Amino acid sequence: MRIKKEDLNAYVNVFKNLKLDKKQLVLQLKLLGQQINPIISWINLNWIIIVIFLLIFGVLIASFGYNISIFQPLEEIAARQKEYKTRIIERTNQQQEKEFHARIVKSHLKLGNAFLYDKHYKTAADQFKKTLRLDKMNLEAQMGLLITDIYISLKNHTYTPDILRKQIYVIISDVSTKGDYEYLHPKAHANILYGNLYTWLKKFGTAKAYYYKALQLDQNASSAYFGLGFICQKQEMIEQAIYFFQKALEQSNWNEKYLTHLANAYSLKNRFDQAIEKYELMITLDKTSLLIYYEIANIYSLQNNPSLAASYLERLINMLNDKNYTSLEKNQKPWMVGKTSILKTINEKKFYVLKCFAAALRALNEKEFAQAIENTADLLPIENKEMINGVMSFKKQ
Repeated sequence: MRIKKEDLNAYVNVFKNLKLDKKQLVLQLKLLGQQINPIISWINLNWIIIVIFLLIFGVLIASFGYNISIFQPLEEIAARQKEYKTRIIERTNQQQEKEFHARIVKSHLKLGNAFLYDKHYKTAADQFKKTLRLDKMNLEAQMGLLITDIYISLKNHTYTPDILRKQIYVIISDVSTKGDYEYLHPKAHANILYGNLYTWLKKFGTAKAYYYKALQLDQNASSAYFGLGFICQKQEMIEQAIYFFQKALEQSNWNEKYLTHLANAYSLKNRFDQAIEKYELMITLDKTSLLIYYEIANIYSLQNNPSLAASYLERLINMLNDKNYTSLEKNQKPWMVGKTSILKTINEKKFYVLKCFAAALRALNEKEFAQAIENTADLLPIENKEMINGVMSFKKQ
């Protein structure tokens, strides 16, 4: 194929024109660069201001034009951090609440166990009930209530010995199956309960063995010491009784029952000053217990001190005439006078105290006053006046 001359000339002209256009383009670009250079230099000098302006402009457009929160990512981060801190605080509070809850439960269980040992059965039951209000499934509190119920039943003789024996056996078998409890001492209580049961049945040797076993399990079992002292006193082993009552009081210093029996044991051994000291302590702890005033007056009578005896008896007569005192449950319990006689009603107690007061007055040579007191006593509507007169501890004065 041959290229014509005309076509060749046309191609040459095209390249010439293209070369010319490139030169013109370069020239124009140079001119444009000369015009743009000042702008670029200004931008280089002020780029920070431009960027800030553009950012502000963009924020304004986003906020007012499209209702977009430009700080949303930061707000989300802040919200997540706040939520995380809240969860940490809640977990900390929950942990502190849980620990506090556990301490309260522990305190109630410990107190319940101690009150059982000290024969404060209703108070012990309250502690276990409070535990169950905090922890409905607490096994120790449930066991504590069962033990308390058995103690109360034994005290009031409301169940037969066979029923009580089986209930105590349940405590032993439950502990053997489930292991030891943390704060309650069911095994020690079971042995004390067996001791109380056999004391009730007057099988004192067996009862003592159970009390000793309870003390081997827990030296703080004050009622086991008391049980041993009570049996010794029944067996007229007064010095041994005093020892055990003192041991019981080491665990429960202000226990009225323990103080009463120790003071009585002191009296039986003619240790009158020690007896009065214990009775006076009881009055300091509780001024409303009527029997204590008679016991102190009786000791002063035995010491041939009718003046002090009369002062306590007079105070006691005033209290016996006051329903604020006589209506109290503890003052409605029977009084044992002599070895077998029991004063059950308030009138019987008044009659006895009035007769004692009259005897003390006669010893002070106040015969007319003494006769007036005896006349007041004889007017009281009671049937067993002869029996009470026969056991008058003040009669010899």
